[in-house]
Amino acid sequence: MALAAGALLAAPVHENFRLGQVYALLLFGFALTLCQVRRGEAVRRGEAVRRGEAVRRWRALAGGIPLGLVAALKLSGSPLWLVLALRGHWRTLGLAGLAGLGVGGIGFVFVGWAGLPGFALSLIEHTGEMGWAAATAFQTVPSFFQHLTRPDPVWNPQPLWELPAWVGRVGTLAVGGAGLAQLWRRASTASLEMVFAAALTLGVVLLPFAEEYHYTLLVLPFAAAVGHLAGDNRRVKPLRVAWLAVAVLLVAAPINYKDPWFFDGWHALLAYPRMYGGWLLWGWLMRAMADEASAA
Repeated sequence: MALAAGALLAAPVHENFRLGQVYALLLFGFALTLCQVRRGEAVRRGEAVRRGEAVRRWRALAGGIPLGLVAALKLSGSPLWLVLALRGHWRTLGLAGLAGLGVGGIGFVFVGWAGLPGFALSLIEHTGEMGWAAATAFQTVPSFFQHLTRPDPVWNPQPLWELPAWVGRVGTLAVGGAGLAQLWRRASTASLEMVFAAALTLGVVLLPFAEEYHYTLLVLPFAAAVGHLAGDNRRVKPLRVAWLAVAVLLVAAPINYKDPWFFDGWHALLAYPRMYGGWLLWGWLMRAMADEASAA
């Protein structure tokens, strides 16, 4: 209840409801997926009692349904599929794929197939060629590199450097690849909650576009981090708590990062508090996974 009340104070959550966005519903879908898959792993480890085990297995498998429905709506959470594959949840992923294809198929009946190749091409264009993608409203790695390197008379009149579009793409691929590689390294051995939270965080900060309301999804990773601390008092150390608190402030506090002051040269480095907070949270989760491995 305390976590839910705290989440309602966050600026991204306010923005989600003010603009009528879908990210609170997506958050529910991801939370339900985590809950169900966690039950499945408990059964697999032998922690579940024999009575009712079949029901628990079905619930774990059914965790693929909300994951597939979310995937049919938005790209957020894409790294979760990699995590579940590495942990051997192939049946859950199969059901998720069927659910996503079912919803997508219904959509294609009404809107046709022509939008699909256009959507794919637009993703490529938006990583380096669209001037408005450099606006600070998009708190993501691709937008960050574009804001630093790609001039635009309206959205980015004074970039820090003027460089070719491929520089931003290479930077995005390098940062995203490093993050996914570290997640890959820990995905099969760390606790499900930590891995799930880290994957969901990457799914936001690496999107071609993620505005304020996208960061509503980080309520779940922050809840997982708080739960990790609450699970063992020995984990509650001043540096670790301060680290998490800074991440919370950067993601949740009402910061006017769209102000034109941030458009001018080096000021741009201060224009991405949500992205910085997301990476701090991701680093916190990775450190927690490393500590789990050391303890094991």
